[in-house]
Amino acid sequence: MKIFISDYHVGCQIWQASLLEKLKHLVIVNNCNWEYQVLLKNYNQTKYINTNLNVSLLTENNLLDSESKSISEEFDIILCSFPPKIIDIFNNVKCKYPKILNCGHRLHIYSKNDKDFLINLKKKIKNNEIILCSMSIYDTEYIKHYLDINPIELYVTCCYLPNIKFTPNKREILIAPVNAVNLNPFNTVNEMNQFALNNGFDLQFAKIKDLYSNYDFSDLLNHRACVLFPYSAFSISMVEMYELNIPMFVPSKKFIIEYNLMQDVCLFPYYCSNDEMLNVDIPNINSPHKYSPNSYNREDRDYWLNYSYFYNKKNVIIWDSIYDLFIKLINTNFQEVSYNMSVENDEFRNKQINNWENLINNLEKYI
Repeated sequence: MKIFISDYHVGCQIWQASLLEKLKHLVIVNNCNWEYQVLLKNYNQTKYINTNLNVSLLTENNLLDSESKSISEEFDIILCSFPPKIIDIFNNVKCKYPKILNCGHRLHIYSKNDKDFLINLKKKIKNNEIILCSMSIYDTEYIKHYLDINPIELYVTCCYLPNIKFTPNKREILIAPVNAVNLNPFNTVNEMNQFALNNGFDLQFAKIKDLYSNYDFSDLLNHRACVLFPYSAFSISMVEMYELNIPMFVPSKKFIIEYNLMQDVCLFPYYCSNDEMLNVDIPNINSPHKYSPNSYNREDRDYWLNYSYFYNKKNVIIWDSIYDLFIKLINTNFQEVSYNMSVENDEFRNKQINNWENLINNLEKYI
């Protein structure tokens, strides 16, 4: 197959391209986010091609006829993920097989000005114009809640990660994910380190970017553990850290809610106003969920946190307080945990590769 990926999120582009290349498909990636041109140096850039296609996130127009024809003639499949609305740019493109929307985090993102987006999306799915898939368990349940559709599971797994044994030799415990900002109840990493010292714990923490301005994944494997301060229910960098088999220490739901750690979950404030969020927060009548993923009520947050990436991994280590975290860091057998993670991650990766293989091998039924 020759597959065209068009996406605004470089993480989505890389993980999908690497997996599909592993399955021997030819992948061309159109990097729509021109402000983010630098790819992880860990990934082979020769396999990553920027086309000249000019796609604007804010456009309400389809591609030009010449662009649509070119893509239609050259590619078998179009694959889009983030934001989901981006797939509408390819309305006039008719490839051999239906377009694949592997929904990357919250179906409504950037569709606030298109009240009929979900209605039209559902029609296209019914007519086999689009195959709806999900990138995480959170996305799966989100889609069920608003569309009453069971998407195909094509969950993120990072085939580009190096096969390097976990042999930590550095003192610092990493703060994760890479873009972690909110370290509540601490204002800074230095404050966290001082707190550990004052309470008699020989522990030192560090942000990845403070240690390495331009890191390799092999650098991260020099560290015995990471402590997650999540900003979202799911991110590519979380998956990378976990699939490197670095023991991951995750705050409990109670801690996350008490210290308001996760700011990028509801559509408001990052993607729309509160009023706009309320206008789209209308569950399908057949939704299996009684609670809303776009609400700041404690009961809603507590419920939807269950679908977060890190709470659906077997070998995360949950902590309820900073003191509990320190005790567990002191007493954990990191090699044992890392080994258990490797077994889990191998099984998960094989499952997701099989899911992709099964979908592509059965595309004929959608024609």
